[in-house]
Amino acid sequence: MSSTGAIPAALTIEPGTRVVFYTDGLVESTRNILEGERRLADEVAAAAAGDADLAGSLHRAFFPASEPADDVAILTIARE
Repeated sequence: MSSTGAIPAALTIEPGTRVVFYTDGLVESTRNILEGERRLADEVAAAAAGDADLAGSLHRAFFPASEPADDVAILTIARE
């Protein structure tokens, strides 16, 4: 363990895999975290495999006509 309390970890991402990291502001935007997580999973599954702007697509799906009321961060990683 490091002096900051962080635990080093390694993750192998297999070809064809997409990983999405997000803050709670994304899934809480639905006012129901479980529903927000289900919606996120559905949106990721429906996104085209080669979507180069998956984070932007997710942002537009959750906030089509307005800015989020809470802070939102989305980071996506894809291995082709």
